[in-house]
Amino acid sequence: HLRSRTMGSSAAPPSPPTMTMPPLSETLKIPCLRNALLWGIGVGFTAGAHKFRMNGMALNRRAVVQACDRAVLAFIAGGGVAWVTLRREYDAKELQLRDKLKALHRPKQRKAAAPDGGL
Repeated sequence: HLRSRTMGSSAAPPSPPTMTMPPLSETLKIPCLRNALLWGIGVGFTAGAHKFRMNGMALNRRAVVQACDRAVLAFIAGGGVAWVTLRREYDAKELQLRDKLKALHRPKQRKAAAPDGGL
């Protein structure tokens, strides 16, 4: 019964939706992302190195794993805090710019709306 219904249709089944990742060069154009990643890398490296140093700089597995764990957590926390802070500053500057542009366009609109020089 099912075979008879599908045999008559010549259309191919729809392909499943695919997700494509943008290239890294496009991703880094997101405002504040590059700086947040750099802050995360710096904080993560510093925290990992400090933890390794505080463990006595021993090249045993436990000391290295703890230092790497600390570095990853510090990267996530430092990058996250930097992202929020930088993005908040960016949004505030953009809002100020929009307000200034609106203020610049307002007088032109009033002059254009006033007939015969505003008399």
